[in-house]
Amino acid sequence: MVLVALILLPVSVPAAGIIFSGILPTAVATGVIVISGRSIVSNFGVTQVLLGIVAISLSLLSVWVLATRGWNNSRTSRSATSFPERKFIKLFGAVAALGTQVLFLAACGHRRGAPAPARQIISTYSLWDGMGPPNTDPQFAALGCLGTLSISNLDVNFAPGKSPGCSSPMHQRTMGTLGYWEIREIRVTRRPEVLIFRTGTTPPALRVTDWVGSEEFQRVVADLRNAYQAWKSRHPEVK
Repeated sequence: MVLVALILLPVSVPAAGIIFSGILPTAVATGVIVISGRSIVSNFGVTQVLLGIVAISLSLLSVWVLATRGWNNSRTSRSATSFPERKFIKLFGAVAALGTQVLFLAACGHRRGAPAPARQIISTYSLWDGMGPPNTDPQFAALGCLGTLSISNLDVNFAPGKSPGCSSPMHQRTMGTLGYWEIREIRVTRRPEVLIFRTGTTPPALRVTDWVGSEEFQRVVADLRNAYQAWKSRHPEVK
């Protein structure tokens, strides 16, 4: 707003009009880009960078117009310049400066947040789906489903293997990927089995076991809980 006020001063001194309506906004715009340096595209969206370019172009255009008008006016008396012409100079300078401010405020106000972290696998384990009969059941060979549990920094996934039982509908209900933001509870039973519940549902969305509770199974529990807690610490807004 200061720039607009200065531009609306009488245009009897062409240099002042040029400085305050063109050079100063351009210097401010250029300074923003210089300070941002190589990170400007990463910190601002492409749209905001384009807005900045438009703002600088507008300021440079105002410099050119006012310099041309000022040069012409310097060769003639003030009285020789018509009132509509002087009014046009004031109005164009005000619009140029105001446009520059608005465009850069819009660009700075829409800075991107930190980019989302890439998905990284923390560990993978070969485990049985907990659905179906236990490993002591005579039909276990036909109904059991051995698959791969993948624990990442963003989610947990159980993918079926080539066991005959994996094609059974009962196993299809406890396969797939569950994002940490979807998890309501991670529960370890005495079976031993890890049950992972989705928010808003009662049956577990994923359930895996090794049937014996080995040291590797304890590592599964530790990796899963650590990854889940690490994600929650980065997203305190998720309850």
